[in-house]
Amino acid sequence: MEGYLNQLCDILEQEIKIYNTILEKSKEKTDIVVSGRVNELDRIVKLEQSLVVQIGKLEQKREEVVLNIAGILNMDSNRLNIKQLIQSAPEEYQEKLEIYQKSLEDILGQLKDVNELNGKLIENALDYVEFSINIMTNASISGNIYEKEGSTKNNISGVKNLFDVKL
Repeated sequence: MEGYLNQLCDILEQEIKIYNTILEKSKEKTDIVVSGRVNELDRIVKLEQSLVVQIGKLEQKREEVVLNIAGILNMDSNRLNIKQLIQSAPEEYQEKLEIYQKSLEDILGQLKDVNELNGKLIENALDYVEFSINIMTNASISGNIYEKEGSTKNNISGVKNLFDVKL
């Protein structure tokens, strides 16, 4: 069982490092979104995608190790959680596993908060862009564009369409 616990600790350490990197990149995204540097945002998103793939591979390994540990402990691997594992582990692993659990909880909590902030910032930026486009496309429309019979006027002077401009 100690061999599996060592493997689990190694996997959790690697996951913590990757999640820390993702957290750093998410914080960078906040600055990038605020300053509107789209090219850098694209670069960071691609890096994050590769980190998520790495996390996925580590998670598969972690699940295999937990399955083996659960077999040794005669427990259902689907119901075995970190708290039960800490209680069942030899004393020298309990503190280590508790530290990993706390680190992962802290990092994932921070990551959730940063991602929510980034989502709101992006949503606000999109709202601003939509508002700006609406102002530009509707700025010169004044008055009623309908005639008495309910049809629209054929020649509306001053109406500009943002997408009708020659470049």
